This record gives sequence, structure tokens and C-alpha cells, in this order.
Amino acid sequence: PSYPRVIYIVRDGRDAAVSYYFYQQKAGKLEKGAPFASFLEKFAREGIDGYGTWSDHVESWLEKRGQSNMLVLKYEEMLDDTGRELDKAVRFAGLEYDREKIKRAVKASSFKEMQKLEVEQHDEHIAKFGVSKEILFVRKGEKGDWRNHFSKDNEELFLKLHGQTLKKLGYI
Repeated sequence: PSYPRVIYIVRDGRDAAVSYYFYQQKAGKLEKGAPFASFLEKFAREGIDGYGTWSDHVESWLEKRGQSNMLVLKYEEMLDDTGRELDKAVRFAGLEYDREKIKRAVKASSFKEMQKLEVEQHDEHIAKFGVSKEILFVRKGEKGDWRNHFSKDNEELFLKLHGQTLKKLGYI
């Protein structure tokens, strides 16, 4: 109620876990090369950095879905059609709509462009946060990359703890 409008972007929790694993290494909060399974165990059961578990966080926002001041976007749909999803966000926010600006914004926010910008601006902007230069913040951004990192046991654990929310969102 304290926000006039909220745009909540949700991502498949399995991909969010992989992304956060690499982010934690970049930020120096997790040793480089730390076992993914150990990280995932904590991420899935307790959450990291005081945000609660992925499901707890997502469900707390989904409770508000359907309210006129709430728009939920799926990260994967943003990858599939960035322009369409940005259009939804711009209209929802009540901003001036300009098709050419939307096209430029979509091009400028492509992964290739964002990675290029991160590398170019690391010393000027990003280094001040004390993060590793070797691991990109804009790392992959792919959907389904969790399959390259999860063991069968990891997948079973995550589905046991977060399957209901994954199903609610159409991820399984």
C-alpha cells in the first residue's frame, strides 16, 4: 500500500539460484569455486542475505497480484519478447510512450550491450563496490541454465521445497 505502483519481475527460482550463486562469488561473499550444492542447500532451505527463501519472497509479492497497482512480469517472457514486456511496463507506469525510445531501450539493454557496458565501465563505476572483475554481473541471463548446474538431488530438493510456487508460475 505504500507504493503507488509496483512492477515485480519473477524468475524461475532454479535459475535465480544459479545466478545468485555466481553473484555471491562476484561480490566476495562466497569463495570462488565453492560447491554449488552447499550454496543451493542454504538458498533453498533458508534463503541468503535475509531475503527469505525464493518461494517466501515470491509468494509475498504474488499475494498482491491482481491489485490495480501491481504488475507481475516473468523474466523469461522478457527474454522472449523484450519489447512487448517493456511496453506493458511503460503503459502500467503511466509513462509517455514512444515506440522509437522503446526500440532503443530494448537494443541498449540486450545482454551483449549490457556485458559490453559492464566491461567498459568496470573501473569507473563497478570497481568501487569491491566486486570481482573476473565474474560478470551480466553473466548469461539464459532461461533453463539451471540444468547445467543442478544435480538430480539438487533438483529434487528444490522441487520439494519450492515446487508449489514453480507450478503456480507455470515453470513446471
